[in-house]
Amino acid sequence: MSGSEKPELVVELSVAAVDSGGNTGRGRYFYSFTPDIILVTQSPTKLVFKFSSETESHFSMQDFVTSDSKYQLSEVVKSTDGRSFTMLNQNTQKTLISISVLVKDTKMDVLINCDPQMPNIPVVG
Repeated sequence: MSGSEKPELVVELSVAAVDSGGNTGRGRYFYSFTPDIILVTQSPTKLVFKFSSETESHFSMQDFVTSDSKYQLSEVVKSTDGRSFTMLNQNTQKTLISISVLVKDTKMDVLINCDPQMPNIPVVG
């Protein structure tokens, strides 16, 4: 890595409609993140949240909301096709950041919440 390149962490989001037993959208949708623990240890780190290849095209990332009270996340950009978000995590503070990726099922016109948590643990020295 050259001096100007930042480490990158790619987080895949899988979303699917289910008959029952889902974990969002009143049990009608199931989502999961890979990795399931979004652990950030390098400062700064570029984060990429993107849909998995299995996630159908009628799902679109609409917005990204966070509890980041220590100003760790910046430069949040949504892709034009709604399939990903990128951002910079400064990772200068040891903190737990709650996130909400708001996803729209454009086929059913339903907005669903996918909410991972991201521990920031800067490695010092």
